[in-house]
Amino acid sequence: MNLTPRLLFSLTAAVSAVGCAGYESAAPETTLGADEITSVQHSSVKRQSIGNCWAYAFASWMESTNMRAAGVERNFSESYISYWHAFEAITGGLRGTKYQTGGSYEKAADLVSKYGVVDEGTFAPAEGSLEMSAMQKAAEAAINASLASGALSVQSARANRALVRAELNRAFGLSPAVVSKLDSTFGADASRPLTATAATLGIFRTASIPAATTRASTGAVVRTTLAGLIGSGSSWDRSGPNAFQRVDMPYDGRSRRAFWKRVQKALHHKAPAVVEWHVDFNALTTDSKFSLQQLQSRGPGRAGGHMVVAHDYQARTATGRLFAAGVDVTNPSDFDTLLRNDTKVEFLRVKNSWGANRPDRWSTSAIGGYHDLYLDYLQAELTTCEELPNGDPDLSNCDGTDTGLSAIYLPAGY
Repeated sequence: MNLTPRLLFSLTAAVSAVGCAGYESAAPETTLGADEITSVQHSSVKRQSIGNCWAYAFASWMESTNMRAAGVERNFSESYISYWHAFEAITGGLRGTKYQTGGSYEKAADLVSKYGVVDEGTFAPAEGSLEMSAMQKAAEAAINASLASGALSVQSARANRALVRAELNRAFGLSPAVVSKLDSTFGADASRPLTATAATLGIFRTASIPAATTRASTGAVVRTTLAGLIGSGSSWDRSGPNAFQRVDMPYDGRSRRAFWKRVQKALHHKAPAVVEWHVDFNALTTDSKFSLQQLQSRGPGRAGGHMVVAHDYQARTATGRLFAAGVDVTNPSDFDTLLRNDTKVEFLRVKNSWGANRPDRWSTSAIGGYHDLYLDYLQAELTTCEELPNGDPDLSNCDGTDTGLSAIYLPAGY
């Protein structure tokens, strides 16, 4: 983990840094394949290799909203987002010898608004069809080596923007052709703003990427651009008629039911919602569920912050009628039933960034790479432990707590 779990989320903070749980340096396993899609339309599952789940969740969100508007699947580059994240962290006054890969929805929104989006095959041609990036893991190690004993080990060198970019080009193993595209677009020191002409090089402004959302009052599809869904303004207070908004998990039960009704309504309208939550791997069952009962039976384990994108949910009415995840509802009266105050959401199904098939983590799943987050887990105050140097929990030092769910980013009006 990049930060201790207690620092990852804050219900009172507008922006949280997510030091993502669940990544490791294993070799890529498979190429991308078509996922079974039963509710919100999503792109293919990927597998992170460093702590940048926030970049994967944001790219997945962009891909989903773009698919809805354009009807085709694109593979936006998380490596590109991480490249500029490292650039801004280092030139922004980073101290010490380690680049922290954690970030947030807001940070990703800032980065793509400033530097645009690139298809993975454009930025990293060798990884355009891979499930997991080897480039990112190698880049993290090379950046940290440069910070510790290389060209960026002197603090003053980190203010040299051209030098930092050169070090990042080397760390990410960028080809001369890709470096030339970046230099032509931004300058060697990244002092030039992104313009529309960069699209000829495969670097696109968010205002040029079609995207779709829905009108909360009617469910009608609204066609706009990624820029419209990201909105404008400061990173913690983005505005715009179609901008997605952060909604924190409420404390009391009545407010929580109203909160979940907002989430349900967005999913009814097939709108992707970004989910920021706390992972404890001792809560993960072999059939891809995160359950409070499972966690209580095992006790606290390896944990940290995480970000994913919502796909579907399961609910049960007060009379016991089950609305199962994976089965689309078509009867209008059923949507009213689902939004009753006495209907209970049982779990939220999310698209994750841990790979499609992981026998080391789970043996079965409803959809490969998707997980079910039960509300008893998401709404609980979870015990958190400090970390040992190897990242494992220090079970002798578990005096912290963290709510399972921190926040969900919903479309405007929901």
